[in-house]
Amino acid sequence: MRSLMMTLVCFTPLVLACGDKDDDTGATGGGDPDLERAEQLWEDVQGYSAWDQVEEWQGVTFSEDGTHGEYVQIWMNADAFATVEAAAGGDMPDGAIIFKEAYDSEDESSLNSYTVMQKDSTYGTSGWFWAKYDTDGSVSGTTYGDVSGCSGCHSSGQDYVRVISW
Repeated sequence: MRSLMMTLVCFTPLVLACGDKDDDTGATGGGDPDLERAEQLWEDVQGYSAWDQVEEWQGVTFSEDGTHGEYVQIWMNADAFATVEAAAGGDMPDGAIIFKEAYDSEDESSLNSYTVMQKDSTYGTSGWFWAKYDTDGSVSGTTYGDVSGCSGCHSSGQDYVRVISW
């Protein structure tokens, strides 16, 4: 139940705020260039399971807030992982990608969605583009910049990354 509530809290603003890109909210809807971007991002992240995982987030791990599922598994592309490993602080570079699988239980067969965040400094103050996908890879939501759907929670993390600090 907590997972459902957190999903509704996090992604309801995405659905309600969908609209024309000219509305300056950062939220997007179908038929929009950001939907195309999310579809391209999905293609770009194929093979993500070969990416690196930070030590404390290896394998399926209990999610403390349950927003993306009761359990998650997280990977980082080379740009994101190198930033974390360097432990030099600062922001992630453009092109950094964090990929999250969300599960209803510790059993990997309970996959319920994917969430991907990609750093792109052209996307508002946060500089992140977020996309959520159903288990078949279809886009179920996109957002970017400073809308509350994602950045409201993620703003508490270093460079909007909640899972790890560097």
